[in-house]
Amino acid sequence: MNHDHKRMLDAVVAAYIEAIYFTDTGGEDQPPKDMPLTLGSYLQCAADCATFMISCDTQGLLCDYINAGRTMESFGHDFWLTRQGHGAGFWDRGMGDLGNKLTALAKDAGEVYTYVGDDNTICLNN
Repeated sequence: MNHDHKRMLDAVVAAYIEAIYFTDTGGEDQPPKDMPLTLGSYLQCAADCATFMISCDTQGLLCDYINAGRTMESFGHDFWLTRQGHGAGFWDRGMGDLGNKLTALAKDAGEVYTYVGDDNTICLNN
């Protein structure tokens, strides 16, 4: 992996996790905003983001996304929002067919659920 790819993946993962904290912490019946992710959950986030990026790249969608002037941070954020069925995401960014294709791939990834583990950390399962 070259440095540009590593930076891209790091940006996507960081934004993806930021979106998890935005949507799934701090509310009623949610973990507090300062609760850490488990190592396993972090690695799951990284693996899910990498797998999604590969799927998009294979279909030429990652290049199209970048050429549309979007950032890797918004890619990570929108991946979480879209796969979870929130009210915003790839489909909501004015990208037309590209947004629809990214939405379909994100939906194919399935939803992920957050919960508080026995050691007071945020865990993920799908």
